[in-house]
Amino acid sequence: MSESKIYLLLLVFDKKELRELEKFVESPFFNTDKSVIRLFKWLKKHLENKKQAPTKHMTYIRTFTDKTLTTNALTPAEAQALNVVSSKLTQLVFNYLAWKKMESNKAYKQHLLLQSFLDNNAPDLFRLHFTKIYPQNKTRQISAETYYNQYLLEYDFSRWNLQQKRNIQQKDNLQSVSDNFVLYYLIQQLELGCEMLSFSRAYKTLYNYDALTNALEMTALPQFRDQPLIKIYRTAVLILKNEQTTHFEQLKNLLDSHEHEIARRVLNDMYILATNFCTRRIIAGQTEYLEELFQIYQLMSEKNLLVEGEYIPVDKMKNIISVACQLRHFDWIRQLIEDSKLLIAPRFRESVYYFGIGTIHFYKGELQEAISHLIRVDDIDINYHLSGRFVLMKAYYDLDEDFSERTEQIFKSFIAYIKHNKVISTVNKEGYTNFTKTLISLYRIKHMVGKRSLEVVENRLQNYSRVSDKKWLLEKINALK
Repeated sequence: MSESKIYLLLLVFDKKELRELEKFVESPFFNTDKSVIRLFKWLKKHLENKKQAPTKHMTYIRTFTDKTLTTNALTPAEAQALNVVSSKLTQLVFNYLAWKKMESNKAYKQHLLLQSFLDNNAPDLFRLHFTKIYPQNKTRQISAETYYNQYLLEYDFSRWNLQQKRNIQQKDNLQSVSDNFVLYYLIQQLELGCEMLSFSRAYKTLYNYDALTNALEMTALPQFRDQPLIKIYRTAVLILKNEQTTHFEQLKNLLDSHEHEIARRVLNDMYILATNFCTRRIIAGQTEYLEELFQIYQLMSEKNLLVEGEYIPVDKMKNIISVACQLRHFDWIRQLIEDSKLLIAPRFRESVYYFGIGTIHFYKGELQEAISHLIRVDDIDINYHLSGRFVLMKAYYDLDEDFSERTEQIFKSFIAYIKHNKVISTVNKEGYTNFTKTLISLYRIKHMVGKRSLEVVENRLQNYSRVSDKKWLLEKINALK
């Protein structure tokens, strides 16, 4: 059963969700097949006790309690019967997930209820319910979903109004229906445009930007151009298109001015976009943006924008640790690491902690302590794996008193790993590769191996369009001078 769709599907549920799902499966309104209930209870028992997936043989016996098996292997007919029940349970779980999603989306749930009043010719019920939920609270924080939800309400009202066949002109709200729908469309199109431009930059993906161009033109219309979200997303698109500092500064000002008007998800996304802008500048050799990047992270921490959902994303925490340590803000980052322990997902908590403390030790020059912490970091994801190896390479460079072919091979293997890894973006591949090539040259010069001059290496470094942690490399060059 370990490879079956229903078993893999149930693996994503925790114990609390499994208990709620059990009530759903047992409800006669949703399911009257007893064999489906027995199958669910059998699988739930295994999942809650963290046992290995049950065999198909035992699953069949527990599902069809009125059947007997004469052999350990299921016959084709028996396997087909078990597949049918499994498919029914799978569909039931799909229905549960859809129901949960609808329950969490109050606006769409209200829309479906109002539509059902109209479809069942109950205009008075519509009017009584509608007056309780309209108008929406205009002072709350807005996102694209705000305009979509308002559009649904306005659309429902317009349907009801047309059914009344009286005073239609006095209650006409079609302009509001149109405006809210267009605002939702424009913001969504600009948001998608940001994603497309980002992917295009990172992975050289090609897209058709005609719709984005049209959306940008529409945002200049008088009825849309002063909307806070329109201004913010338009500026974000221009940053990704043109990479101009003026747009970057404009985005920061807009976020500061409209902080309390826009949804926290939007605020978080925009600050992440700003950090990515700084990162691209740093990789391009403009190390002054490192301080700018740190200030944005400080701002996000002060505004409680680090947490997304229940936890701080581990890649976000890694970036903050790396930037703070490079700028030697050790007290600040150690305090953040300690304060954020419980805000990291439990399965990553120890590894993130060891990575953070290890990185602090490294930048303090406490290299053995750094290595002892960093080697305890599990392979959380590609970014931690890269950053861990990145810092370890620097530690080996500083620690080696004599030339070591093993150390040089570690450096070269990192280049090979970068080259063949398909997950790493083109920009990061170039930055990491150029860093490591320079590191190998400096390592050989440091230990007087080969004939390459320091001047040649420095000139080549300055000519790279992208290189990771150029600041550290320049410090090593100055030390060798």
